[in-house]
Amino acid sequence: MKQYVFLVHGMGEHQANEWQRPYIDAIVAAARNYEPFASRSKEEVESEFFEFVPISYNSVFDEYRTRWKTGSGTVAARITAESNTVGKIFEALAESAGSEEGVEGFFWSHLLDPLLWHTLKEARCAVAADVVEQLGKGVQRMYAEERTNTAHIVAHSLGTSVVHDALVALRFWNGHEGLFDPRSHKWVSVSMVANVSRFLEARIKVDPHLHLEDFKVYRSVLNPGDPGAIVDRYWSYTHELDPFTRPRHFHPGNWTKGYHRIVAERTNRVEAVHDFDHYLANPRVHIPLLREITGRPAMCTGPEMAKVWNDFVDANPVTATQVFDAAKAIFSDDPEQKMSAADAIRYLYEVFEVLS
Repeated sequence: MKQYVFLVHGMGEHQANEWQRPYIDAIVAAARNYEPFASRSKEEVESEFFEFVPISYNSVFDEYRTRWKTGSGTVAARITAESNTVGKIFEALAESAGSEEGVEGFFWSHLLDPLLWHTLKEARCAVAADVVEQLGKGVQRMYAEERTNTAHIVAHSLGTSVVHDALVALRFWNGHEGLFDPRSHKWVSVSMVANVSRFLEARIKVDPHLHLEDFKVYRSVLNPGDPGAIVDRYWSYTHELDPFTRPRHFHPGNWTKGYHRIVAERTNRVEAVHDFDHYLANPRVHIPLLREITGRPAMCTGPEMAKVWNDFVDANPVTATQVFDAAKAIFSDDPEQKMSAADAIRYLYEVFEVLS
């Protein structure tokens, strides 16, 4: 019986039929540190134990990216209409359509995605609808092929916010419950890697059949302890040095049953701390994730685990840094980190300026 692992990518441009390869490789590489996977080739691990289902929303953002770069003006106008302050912040950057380097390059390749998702209603709705359709088809295929439920979701970065909204909408797909009533189907687990779902929480209705409150991350049907939950277990992974998970970090105080929060530490490359493969290289992240998505809660124990952890510590000596202090200062006087949309974009801008 294969475990169906639905992969949802983060921000940035992701080529169709190619983007999932590094995600799969990172998971398989981590698995091969431990039995029963260590004695098998990476091809055997991938083909015998998993069915990876890539869920991409890149094409939706690409349409906006193309329209903006070709000077249609409509995207910029709509963002300004949603938030005049945000529109002004990126007015100069929007004139740099040909740039592929520096902050301007980051804007076009990465920053535009969370900007559109967080600010523009039509973009958020279009992305959520696209992901809803892909998830629905993937689950139906799983039941047709496996005759049972082995559905896990592993989402990264912006994908954690995207998949949250999509799963809430999917709960009432097309305005009725159907297959995705939790009495018929529950996701075995949802793993949010570099969880920014609270940072990019919905400010607008994503589905006409639901209320805005349904998309508030602390109140949604993804709380595994809620009687109407659509997931058995929810895992939230953050890194203490990751600048993207710092604002409005995800940690609901009233989530207990089935909710797990993992805070990673250590790095050898601060500029890569948000990357999926960087998270997966950390045993503090990949051990619980592997135990979950393989359906083997007893794996990764004893000498195997000790060796992997010691090797990781030796290779990752950095545990504290001040490199993102300028970004952190944006909400230094706001302990609740109640950032406005404009402050959120300013924060992302400062982070990318460091990384560029």
